[in-house]
Amino acid sequence: MATAATVAAPSVVRAQGPINMRWQSTWPSKDIFHEYALDYAKKVNDMTGGDLKIEVLPAGAVVPAFQLLDAVSKGVLDGGHGVLVYHYGKQTALALWGSGPGYAMDANMLLAWHKYGGGKELLNKLYNSIGANVVSFPYGPMPTQPLGWYKKPITKPDDFKGLKFRTVGISIDVFTGLGAAVNALPGGEIVAAMDRGLLDAAEFNNASSDRALGFADVSKVCMLQSYHQNAEQFEITFNKTKYDALPDKLKAIIANAVEAASQDMQWKAIDRYSQDYVELRKEESGGKSAIQGDHRIPARVCKAGDAMGTGHRREPKDGVRPLLGTERQEAHLTTR
Repeated sequence: MATAATVAAPSVVRAQGPINMRWQSTWPSKDIFHEYALDYAKKVNDMTGGDLKIEVLPAGAVVPAFQLLDAVSKGVLDGGHGVLVYHYGKQTALALWGSGPGYAMDANMLLAWHKYGGGKELLNKLYNSIGANVVSFPYGPMPTQPLGWYKKPITKPDDFKGLKFRTVGISIDVFTGLGAAVNALPGGEIVAAMDRGLLDAAEFNNASSDRALGFADVSKVCMLQSYHQNAEQFEITFNKTKYDALPDKLKAIIANAVEAASQDMQWKAIDRYSQDYVELRKEESGGKSAIQGDHRIPARVCKAGDAMGTGHRREPKDGVRPLLGTERQEAHLTTR
């Protein structure tokens, strides 16, 4: 009787508490990019009804910006928000998701290739090749980026020769090819380096970030037209072990929140970047300038990019050859 009663009794399932995740972005708290990270976390937190709670800390709170991938891979952080080009030193092919050459694809086309054209699978292979224990979600296509901030106008391609210049990703090789002395720095460290004379010039991303970080306080000339980063997007990463342990329902919410945040980021960027660009134009009367620049400069940037691509195709050891030579090119050609 007792045994039968025990078998028949319904089991009691105790509700587990919320799953908490601690993240870090690669951005200072005042940068709109960190705001995008917070926007994504809020979407997940709201959509899960509190079952998953993501806290996002700014760059440097736990690790320096360029160490984010290692921290997430090792489980020091549960996840992060940044860009793939910040991992260029670990695997050069990762930069192809961020700083070209994009074979005429803009950032949104690149994300289409990533989702439907085999890019996701290829990215997984690249992360596996460096032992990165992460799940990656590229999202948030960015507009083509300006040439950057300078102490004096760049009027011809030769003006880059000897220039102490900040950039990241494959653009390091592009501007090195133009003769610049390139120093890769995270976004939050650029203005201080320019103020101390460690840099003559730098590119970052957009008018909102540039105003918030203080570029106009240390450099008076903003050059607009360029092709060096025509197809960049953000990246959301999870520690793979912790991600794999999540219920399928939460994984589905995470994936759908990525796409919702991707579109919301584009809308916010259009609104905020344009407002801040207008403010930068207003500040021209105070000696700050926004200049289109000579058409020969972006043309030379493209030429340097072609030369860089040819050089990498001759170096299959770094994993770039299959991307530059076949899969990325074919992906573009089949979508034209």
